[in-house]
Order: sequence, then C-alpha cells, then structure tokens
Amino acid sequence: MRAETIDVLLLTHPLVDNIALNLHSERCSGRGKRNLGQIPRFHTILFHTIFILASPFSWCMKKRVLFKNSNGQNLVGVLYIPMIGSKRLPCTIVCPGFLANKDWKFIPLLAEKLCTARFVVLCFDFTGNGESQGSLMQGTYSQKLLDLNAAINFMETVSYIDKKRIAVVGHSMGGAIAAIAASHDNRIKAAVLIATPAYTGKFEERDVKFIREASECLPKHGKVTVTTPDGSMHEITKEFIDDAMKQNVLSAAKKVTVPVLVVHGELDKTVPLGEGTEIFASLASEKKEFHVIKGAKHNFAKPEFEKELSDGLVNFLKSVLV
Repeated sequence: MRAETIDVLLLTHPLVDNIALNLHSERCSGRGKRNLGQIPRFHTILFHTIFILASPFSWCMKKRVLFKNSNGQNLVGVLYIPMIGSKRLPCTIVCPGFLANKDWKFIPLLAEKLCTARFVVLCFDFTGNGESQGSLMQGTYSQKLLDLNAAINFMETVSYIDKKRIAVVGHSMGGAIAAIAASHDNRIKAAVLIATPAYTGKFEERDVKFIREASECLPKHGKVTVTTPDGSMHEITKEFIDDAMKQNVLSAAKKVTVPVLVVHGELDKTVPLGEGTEIFASLASEKKEFHVIKGAKHNFAKPEFEKELSDGLVNFLKSVLV
C-alpha cells in the first residue's frame, strides 16, 4: 500500500538559523535589523549543509502521507524521517487520544525527538479525527484498531525501515489501542502507554459535562454531541459507547510480552494514576517500566512535563530497539 506524498518540509536547526542570521546581520550592519526570511537563500543553505555534515543526528525531514483505512477512506499522517543514514531504521507509530490528532500538544515534540534519535516516526489521524476522512462516531475502538493495523501495513512498505523494529506509542485512548494491538500483533516489538485507561467503558464518566449530556440525550436520541479541542462539534452514538465497553485493556495487557513503558501523570484526574498502575501490574512483559511524572496531569501541559515524558520515551525505545 503506497502512500500519496503531499509535501516535504526540512526541520531546520535553530542554532544554524541563528548563526546565519548573526553573520548576515554583521555584513549588513547599518541597513537595519534583518530577519531570517531576508537572508539570501544560499547563505542559509550553506550553513544548513555544513551543520548537517557536522551533526547528522540533529536533522530530520517531514513528509505528509495518505493511506487507506479498512473502509477505503483516507487516513492522513506525517512521517518524520532522519536525513542521514543508509541502514534500515527502527520505526515508531504514534496513536493520539480521543478527540486529538497528529499535531496535538506534545505529539510533534515526541516525534521530533525520536527522529533525532534515528527513528522513523509516523504520526497519523485516526478515522474521523484531524485531517482523516470519516466521522468521529466511526472512530470506535474497533475502527481505531483497524486504523493502526493499516498504519503498520503502510509502514511495512517504507523501504528504509526495519520491519523487525516497530514500536507503537499511544496517549489516553490511543494508549489503549496500542496495548490491545500489542497483545495480538506480533509485528509490534515495543509499546509506550501514556495516561492509558484501564477501563475503556468509563470514558463517558471522565467528563462531568459529558455525563450530564449523555444521560439526557442517549436514552432519547441514541447519540450525544461532544466538542473537540478546536471547537468543532461531533455526535457520539450509543454504538460508539457500546464498542468502548466491549474492550478489555487489562485482559489484553496479560497477553503483552514485548517491552513496555507505562507513563502516567501523578495528578491525572481524567485517567487516574491507579489505572496506569493496574495496567503495569497486568503486563506479561519481562521488560517493563513504570514512570510517574510528578505534578503532571492528563495532558502533560508544561514544558518540563513534556521534556520528562519525551526524554524517558526516547531513552526507553533506544534501549529496546536500537
């Protein structure tokens, strides 16, 4: 299954940009302050080329891709590709949480840090989320499991990845998807579960507003409206909730034997820390680690929490896949 590539973007290094800007400003002293966009293109290309040769592990490229879900709809993803290297590289697939997408909060940071550690990374939008086709109500747990399967199938067509070194990373609902997939898909060689719910059927109980609306609307209309982080409104059906209640993360964890890192925020009220503890205890993996980030909530919404999360994740995956 080949992806349709849409665009390519070089992730520049801020140190190189500052060098180019400062040197050009010195040469143009007296002409006013310059910004990076005013520097002649050959200057920035020259400095970027020099820095790539001097520090090949600090660079990666982003490529937007499309692949199909089980219904023939387009799923949109972004590949983060290390720029230097001839060997086949380990791969990480990142699964966003409920209502989130590939560009949500700390996900790009995780991808960039993994890329600089020489992982090929795929961040993608599940069915009905972000830029992917379909409605949110189509994006059940069952459909998201099929979407992750499609993402793995796609990555197996990428010539520069090592098919024997594929990891999955998931946050919240995406973590549950990663755990369930890792329990039965032997192509997955490692997993990182971030703020992952042990009880998927409780997701409607985690938001007081959602509880109120669901209790009023579901019996009457069979659906309830939820608002995504970007302000758009979507309908969630009773079928969606019923599908969530059928999943069993703890049962799946008992079948997971690959290395797993479980990460949880100490003050997570959306998915309490105890659920992460239960998942960790249930894992059959010989190599497993549990990391609690003190002071962090569900979304790890502070730079220091994001750094601790991303650094720990990268170090763990390097230790088991590199």
